[in-house]
Amino acid sequence: MRPYEMIKLLTLQAQAKEDSTNYVFFETLQGYYYVSFRRLLELASKNREEIPTIYMELGGHSEQGNTKTRIKADNLHMVNSFDMLYAASQGYFKSTTIAPDIMAGRCLLKIGNAPAGLYSDKLIQGFPATGRIFLVPTTEFSAANTQLTKQDTYITDNFLSRTIDGRNRELLGLQTRTIRGIVPGGPELNPGKIININFPNPTTNKNIPDEASGLYMITNTQHSIARVPAGEFLYETTFEAVSDTGGVTL
Repeated sequence: MRPYEMIKLLTLQAQAKEDSTNYVFFETLQGYYYVSFRRLLELASKNREEIPTIYMELGGHSEQGNTKTRIKADNLHMVNSFDMLYAASQGYFKSTTIAPDIMAGRCLLKIGNAPAGLYSDKLIQGFPATGRIFLVPTTEFSAANTQLTKQDTYITDNFLSRTIDGRNRELLGLQTRTIRGIVPGGPELNPGKIININFPNPTTNKNIPDEASGLYMITNTQHSIARVPAGEFLYETTFEAVSDTGGVTL
């Protein structure tokens, strides 16, 4: 495997001591980062005053210039929103994990359910457990076999059979709503950055925010510099960001 392919594999299988999963790997001007989604959210909650607001305006309104905390976007649009049928087929509500342990000669069959309170019990029960089937190798039984571990001390529980469905559900939750935007400049925008998206509200009541507005996490960015006809250069940043429930509870 190429080094980057190996790192991508580790982001899906790594597990911290505090049980954090779903890691991301990215590079910024400050260096390389390998961190869990949960850790990124913890850091963002401690530095709320540094979260920039990216906004668009309705016709007839104008706000000139960008600041550190307010950036006017050239374009903001929704890439995808919550799809009940897609979520069900991908195991967001229920899934089945089949985990064979070759060394122990045993196989684990596990039914994973959405956390209590995520949706009503009747709604969860309405989806088949085989909406998504995971087939993963486990070492759970081998790690508990003292005869095997005495012969090979490197045999440890890989926890995949217990975490794969939860990781998948967390990733699907973060992708409940995905947006793509283009802003002028934006060197401070990078993967893992928490941003506040402010979509314009077409109603007359300005106290009601647009339902897609709220906190998002940037998952990838592309910084581009192009020469314009006047002989100058145009610097733009294209980014994609995800949210768990429409940018409200991230």
